[in-house]
Amino acid sequence: MSEPCICCGNESTLLCDFVLGFQLFATLPYKQVGGDLTHWTCDAPLCATCATFAGNRFYCGSSEFAGVESVDYCPAHKDARHKDTNPIMAADAEYLRRQVWAKLRRTRMTARPPNE
Repeated sequence: MSEPCICCGNESTLLCDFVLGFQLFATLPYKQVGGDLTHWTCDAPLCATCATFAGNRFYCGSSEFAGVESVDYCPAHKDARHKDTNPIMAADAEYLRRQVWAKLRRTRMTARPPNE
């Protein structure tokens, strides 16, 4: 992946899979879940050390989407539970994503030892 891990700065190999909301109008899919159901995810870039593994998602069929995908969460979402996820617009999903990413970056900056 091109972006470093949002938590520690190491090379990222995963993205946060926490669902922020479902697409209000399914015209420009961000991620396809099956049929016409699309959802917006956090997508914070993570390394394997900073990610919390939540399980696997299995996709059946003979399409290019068939297979197994890991479900991983960033530190901001590792203890969050999916509640009634509402339909949201793309701009709202991007706003929520920016808020979470900024929080994770601030946490990383405050965790660094001061320069001496």
